[in-house]
Amino acid sequence: MQSETHGHFFEQCFEDMKPRLKKSVLVIDTSHISMCAEYYQQPRKKYKWMRYINKNFNKIPKSLESFEYFLELSREKIFWFHLSEATGFEGKDEGKEIGTPNGLIDWKWLEQFIQILENEGKKVYGVIEIVDSHKDYSKIQKSIKHLKKYYPGMI
Repeated sequence: MQSETHGHFFEQCFEDMKPRLKKSVLVIDTSHISMCAEYYQQPRKKYKWMRYINKNFNKIPKSLESFEYFLELSREKIFWFHLSEATGFEGKDEGKEIGTPNGLIDWKWLEQFIQILENEGKKVYGVIEIVDSHKDYSKIQKSIKHLKKYYPGMI
C-alpha cells in the first residue's frame, strides 16, 4: 500500500509557491523534485494528492510534470542544489547515491542546465546530500567520483 501522507508532493508545486517567494530564493532538492514528477506520472485517481489536483486544478501543474519543467519554471529563483538521486516516489527511494542504477534524474541534462545558468551570470551552489552519509562517507565519495567521471561540469 502506498503512503497517503506525502503532502510534500503538492508542496513542491512551483506555480503554487511562486507568489509567496517574492525576493526569496530556492534550494532545489534534486531527489524531492524528481520524486514529485514521478508521483504525478502515476495513475491519476490512485493517490490522495492526485485527487486533490483533479478536484482543484483539473490538470497537473506544469512544474509537477517533470523534473526539467520544475527547474525551467523556477530558474530565476534557484540558488542552491541538494544533489542526490531518487529511484521512485516513496520515502525509501530518496537521497540515493548519484549513479544509483534506475535513477530518475537525467544528470546530463542537469549539468547542461547548470552550465546555462552560469553562462547567464548566475552563481549556483550545491552540496551532495545522501541519506545516512554521515554514517558512511563513502556514499559521498562514490557520488563525487561518479560526477567527476560522467558530469565534470558539475564539480
